[in-house]
Amino acid sequence: MKGVITMRAKDLDRIKVIERLARKELTQIEAGKLLDISDRQVRTLLRRYQKLGDKGLISRKLGNNHRALSQHLKDEALKLIKSKYPDFGPTLATEKLQKNHNILISVETIRRLMAAHHLWMPNIQAPPKVHPLRPRRLNFGELILIDGSIEFWFEDRGPKCVLLVFIDDATSRIVRLFFTPTENLEGYFHAMQGYLQEYGRPLALYSDRHAVFQVERKSPLSGEEHITQFERAMRELGIKLIHANSPQAKGRVERCNRTLQDRFIKELRLQGISDIEMANRFAAQYCLEHNNNFEVPAAQSSDLHRPLEAHHDLKKILRPNHLRTILKDLTFQYENEIYLVQWEVGMPRMVGKQIKVWVDDNGKIHGEHEGSELSIEVFSRIEYHPIITQESAKRWIMRKPHYKPNKSHPYKRDFKIN
Repeated sequence: MKGVITMRAKDLDRIKVIERLARKELTQIEAGKLLDISDRQVRTLLRRYQKLGDKGLISRKLGNNHRALSQHLKDEALKLIKSKYPDFGPTLATEKLQKNHNILISVETIRRLMAAHHLWMPNIQAPPKVHPLRPRRLNFGELILIDGSIEFWFEDRGPKCVLLVFIDDATSRIVRLFFTPTENLEGYFHAMQGYLQEYGRPLALYSDRHAVFQVERKSPLSGEEHITQFERAMRELGIKLIHANSPQAKGRVERCNRTLQDRFIKELRLQGISDIEMANRFAAQYCLEHNNNFEVPAAQSSDLHRPLEAHHDLKKILRPNHLRTILKDLTFQYENEIYLVQWEVGMPRMVGKQIKVWVDDNGKIHGEHEGSELSIEVFSRIEYHPIITQESAKRWIMRKPHYKPNKSHPYKRDFKIN
């Protein structure tokens, strides 16, 4: 309404203080302290009061938003967004309006306009993504879901460790539980060996993209295929390894993990188990009880597990395998050791050939070429004795940009110069 003066509490306090100043009940310094402003500002307000009265002390910003956008400009911007940029975000839509239509409106204003007209929805209001339930496989052994769950499984009785969980997709049956200090290749190999010996080879495994299952970095320039040791072992066993694209894709094993984190922890407490070795012995007994409560019948009664064949040597396959090249003196290097291949009459020429090398559970090294195991022995251990020269010492220092040649600096070294 015209003639109505809008006033804030701050303006009322200002009028009272300036009125007292005009009646000389206060000094300018006292008025400045009461209003928390400088003496110069007090004099400016006093002149306004003497000239315009109370109206001169009211903020000029109230009711005078000269920068407000016209409704015509808003309507034009919304019309263009609806017709040309309906699926654009506020930032991109603002850029296009400025560049293509010379409409200068801030991003925040465009964001409010688009949200008010349901052209854009903030992330906090966006509906959650729907992950439809994946149909179960039809047969037992057709797909096995594997995952690692890190938790304080022994509560305050022991350190945090990892439980490797293997469940069948068709029945939700737990086929293997195995405790390990960390989620690493060795733990998965041990768990896999026990599972294969009990059930046989499944058709496929379903895992996440952990470094055990998938190479994290692949060179686009290299034509070589990069696979992990676990994937190499599964290929030798004829088991397909499938990588999930999200945690929701392997939801059955994730839900099983939550159940185990509730029930299994309590069972371990009741049994008084507080270390990994005892927990692994108890795991088979718990699996029977868990499966009695949660296992569901498969759609078809077939068991698609395949037996291990004669050439499937799990002690070799489920160990890290590495390739080494035989040198002219029939030696190769592995883990800072030089090994000599025992050559006999009738054996094929070995120089330049690649052999497969692995170490068994007892720490003994083995070598194989074209399916035949080789006789090898330790030739010598490689000892590294770098010679520090004046030039190499200088290069070492230059590599340290933060190096300061003073006695208290932690990177100072005493070089033995030859």
